[in-house]
Amino acid sequence: MPTHALRTSAPAVALQSAAPSVPLVAVRPVAVHRSVIARLLAVLTVLVAVATLGACTAPSTTKGQRIANIAYSHLGARYAYGAAGPSTFDCSGLVQYTYRQAGVAVPRTSYSLAVAGRGVSPSAAMPGDVVILGGGSHVGIYVGGGQMIDAPHSGAVVTRRAIYASYSIRRLY
Repeated sequence: MPTHALRTSAPAVALQSAAPSVPLVAVRPVAVHRSVIARLLAVLTVLVAVATLGACTAPSTTKGQRIANIAYSHLGARYAYGAAGPSTFDCSGLVQYTYRQAGVAVPRTSYSLAVAGRGVSPSAAMPGDVVILGGGSHVGIYVGGGQMIDAPHSGAVVTRRAIYASYSIRRLY
């Protein structure tokens, strides 16, 4: 029975092949031994890589999810043209108010939001990103799964719904 993935306790054994003139020999695997220092360096390299990658991704993910959560808290608020919260919103007013609550200053109008931050491919969209529709005629906040929260039009309320038209994504945090 093997005592390790690379070591066996059984000695090498000559095997007989079906053809009498070709003998097969089982070879015992050789274990690669690393020094203690080499092992410590390998562990240290992994720890540094994990710490570095974590420092790059965690704040953005946390900030974006916080923005999405704030947007969720405004579901059902009334739409009013030109309103920017706290109880009524137009589309860009909802985005601006939500971002401000998360500590991020963003432009006020949908066309200004359409060119702010940096573009992100729809496949890389994360909660909290800004959804730009109609080249900037309407905006919402991406919440994942192809859904956004937006203040759609007069007579409506802030709602979560599927992104319904061609769109682009901007990351402003």
